[in-house]
Parts: sequence; structure tokens; C-alpha cells
Amino acid sequence: MRRLFLTNAPAATVLVRILIGGVFLS
Repeated sequence: MRRLFLTNAPAATVLVRILIGGVFLS
């Protein structure tokens, strides 16, 4: 699970940024 998270870290970061951005925009 940890390995999978590290492998998808960039994608997860982008998703988090999009979610945070959506919260701030709305």
C-alpha cells in the first residue's frame, strides 16, 4: 500500500490540488 502510494504520489498531489482549488473557488 505504501509502495502504491509512493508510485502515485504525483497524481495524488495533483488531485489534492484540484480538490483544494475547487473548494477555494467555490
